[in-house]
Amino acid sequence: RYVVSGSSDQSIKVWELSTGRLLHTLTGHTAGISSVYVRGGRYIVSGSIDQSIKMWKPSAVSSQLLHTLTGHTGAVSSVCFSGDGRCVVSGGADMSVKVWGIS
Repeated sequence: RYVVSGSSDQSIKVWELSTGRLLHTLTGHTAGISSVYVRGGRYIVSGSIDQSIKMWKPSAVSSQLLHTLTGHTGAVSSVCFSGDGRCVVSGGADMSVKVWGIS
C-alpha cells in the first residue's frame, strides 16, 4: 500500500504506508503538481500547472510513466479515474472537464 504526494517542486513521491519510507520520486512534469489520484495502489495519475496529465504505474522496485495527456490550455487542477478505471477525468483552469480513454 502506498501514499502519494505531489509538490510545487515538480515531483511526485511514493511512500510505503506501513513504514513511511520513501520508495520513489517521480519526475517529468515541468511545473508544480496540483493534483494526484491513486487507483487501487496500482496506478497514479497526476495533474500539473504545466497543463499536462501523467499516468504512472508504481511498484516496489521502480515506477514507470505510462501516458502523458495534453489538451488543457491552463493548469490542470484536478484528476481522477472513472469508476470503472477505463478513463481519466481532469478539470482545469481553462474551465474545461476532459475525459481521457486509457488502455
